Amino acid sequence: MQLPVFAETDLALSQDKLAQLSRALGNTGVADPVQRAIQEATETVASYTRAYDLPMDRWRRLMRPLAIYALYAAVGEMPEAVKDAAKIARDELQAIKDHEFRDLTPAISPVQPLTSPPGLWGSKPKLETR
Repeated sequence: MQLPVFAETDLALSQDKLAQLSRALGNTGVADPVQRAIQEATETVASYTRAYDLPMDRWRRLMRPLAIYALYAAVGEMPEAVKDAAKIARDELQAIKDHEFRDLTPAISPVQPLTSPPGLWGSKPKLETR
């Protein structure tokens, strides 16, 4: 399954708040801490929901609070609203993992095409005689 790719705009944070968080995380040694938080949150959502094909808006709704929580946790300040939103997202992810939602479409694994040529039958190739 291919993971969706989200951008900073998917976090729905103001440019000022995003710049503030980026500056505060600037000396962590990570090249792009915001994108890393988004990637880790996306991977978390994927691990809980791998049995289902989630619509993109649901992916975004579950990824967003987890990524924002990770950013604030790295900075060291944690607003209550961020904690609450992340808890709600984690609870929903656990419910999805426990198969409590009947409206989700089960994931279908695509058929993998053969990449190698078919084998040769027989023990030896035919010899051409003159």
